[in-house]
Amino acid sequence: KYDGSTEKQTYVKLVDNEVASYVVTISIKESTDYEITLNTTTTTLTINKANNNISNLVLEGWTYEDAANSPTANATFGGNTIKYYYDTDMNGSFTSTTMPTNAGTYYVKATVGGTTNYKGATQVIEFSINKYDIANFELETNIKGFDDSFEFTGSAIEQNLTMWFNGNDVTSLFETSYAHNTDLTTDAVKATVTIEPLNENGNFTGSKVLEYAITKVANVLTDLTISNWTYGETPSTPTVTAKFGQDTIVYTYSDQIDGNYTSTVPTNAGTYYVKATAPQTDNYDEVSIVKTFEIYKFDLSTLQDVTITITGDLTYTGDQITPDVTVTYKGKTLTEGEGKDYTLSF
Repeated sequence: KYDGSTEKQTYVKLVDNEVASYVVTISIKESTDYEITLNTTTTTLTINKANNNISNLVLEGWTYEDAANSPTANATFGGNTIKYYYDTDMNGSFTSTTMPTNAGTYYVKATVGGTTNYKGATQVIEFSINKYDIANFELETNIKGFDDSFEFTGSAIEQNLTMWFNGNDVTSLFETSYAHNTDLTTDAVKATVTIEPLNENGNFTGSKVLEYAITKVANVLTDLTISNWTYGETPSTPTVTAKFGQDTIVYTYSDQIDGNYTSTVPTNAGTYYVKATAPQTDNYDEVSIVKTFEIYKFDLSTLQDVTITITGDLTYTGDQITPDVTVTYKGKTLTEGEGKDYTLSF
């Protein structure tokens, strides 16, 4: 209603708020308060498409195989129609709506499609799925087949390990390396196996080190043998089989089983004993075994390899002649006398 003001007054009521161009008709009724020359006029009113904006896009990262987080975002218009797409490249195509699962750096794009009333909008942020640190691996759950103690074997001792994650055998994804795994260990120095991921670009990182002991073991000697020989022959060489320290075996000899053993090889005929000894080391204790053998007497009656030399005056005297006699066997001069190499009688 006109209030008598000299200012122009316009009253318009729209029946729609969609983007479009509208024809507006303005009618002024006659009144006793004023005169009009034109009581109806028309004009065009245009509602333009609104700009849109996505804000507060958030997606917190997580660790491989943990529950994935969900993205959230706000939009000026169409907030309930936001769709999320994923890519490994910030400028990628973003066609996948599948949440990535492997460790790595990714990008999420929040998208609102345009309508007749507002424009579309997008926002992109980076997020990460962190690698799982295998320092958190636990025995039996993630690492199976580990043994914390072994007896010394003389060779490097390795574990027969398998790695598991979320119930799956992932052994092929890891490598193992060893240190101090041959000789006896101590409290200060243990044998170690280190587990590490094979692929630096995979889902796992870090390392897991496990310690184990190598303990002293009893050594064993078997099959000690030595062949008998005859006096004057080349002595036989003994042999033995050792579980450990084959190259360190020491042979000693005695004429009594519980007697004093020395390294001197006997040469005179008789019964003897040879002892094979594997010396003690840090890895095993000393061990010995004994075997008897014979040096046979030489039978001079065969005269084989025997030389008898008689010297002195052999001229008849009417008395008994006792010349000097030298007996050699294979070039060795024998000793005459009771209990010695030979006796003489005339």
